[in-house]
Amino acid sequence: FKIFVDSGDFLLPLVFFALFLGLNFSFDKVLTRPAVQLFESLSRVFYHMAKFLNEILGLGIVVLAGFFVSHIRLSDEIELYSQLILLLGLLTAFIVLGLYPALLYYFTGKRNPYKLLYAIAAPAVAAFFSGNSYFAMVPLTGHVKENLGVPRKVGAVTLPLFTLLSKAGTAMVTSITFVVILKSYSSLGIGFSEILWIMSFSLLISLLTSATPGLGVIAALAAIAGLYGRGIEEGFLIVYPILPILNSFAVFLDTITSGLGSLVVSYSEDNQKEIYAKDFI
Repeated sequence: FKIFVDSGDFLLPLVFFALFLGLNFSFDKVLTRPAVQLFESLSRVFYHMAKFLNEILGLGIVVLAGFFVSHIRLSDEIELYSQLILLLGLLTAFIVLGLYPALLYYFTGKRNPYKLLYAIAAPAVAAFFSGNSYFAMVPLTGHVKENLGVPRKVGAVTLPLFTLLSKAGTAMVTSITFVVILKSYSSLGIGFSEILWIMSFSLLISLLTSATPGLGVIAALAAIAGLYGRGIEEGFLIVYPILPILNSFAVFLDTITSGLGSLVVSYSEDNQKEIYAKDFI
């Protein structure tokens, strides 16, 4: 049971081991059939367990939403960060409602992108209020298959990899927040080279935040502040009061990216089924 309390730094090696193991199942189909059938059965059992959790997850989301709202209301310093929160909200809305629909329209054969976004609305809400990408992966798994029409054999590979490595939201929130931290330390302008450095390292560091679910943004900020130096190694503590909000925006965008990324992969392989909105779970 240590997997439930320890860090998640074992997950990425586990995924690559699973891929390596799966690639070696093809050398002799007769000898490997029992092992393949075992893992296939376990995969189906775990999927049905996830479907059961989806049914009872609604109550948990209500509790998380209540805790999230109460945390914001009880925070006396929330007004100090109103501009940062507004900026993150506007950028997130632009990406989700503008940029992603345009990309979906191009990569999925000119289909209605907003219907596809609606298909994973529930996992996105779970991601926002929990601030944990692994928690959101439970409903995302079911919605990607039942609503987006991504078959299990595709989603079983893409979703874990995207959840571990697709950190667009974490990189965005980290880079913007670190720029705000720099501005709070100095009234001097930030040059283009510094902005490029911040964006590049935010992207690279975000790929390593899978080991800290629920704390990805603060871990990335601590790492990039340490690399930047110049007396602001502990500057990330400035935004600690709004850490849950920062994580919410980051994981919200990460989860949507994972779901839509799986859809695009499945569509590109001609292995995706059209699901009507009236049949969504």
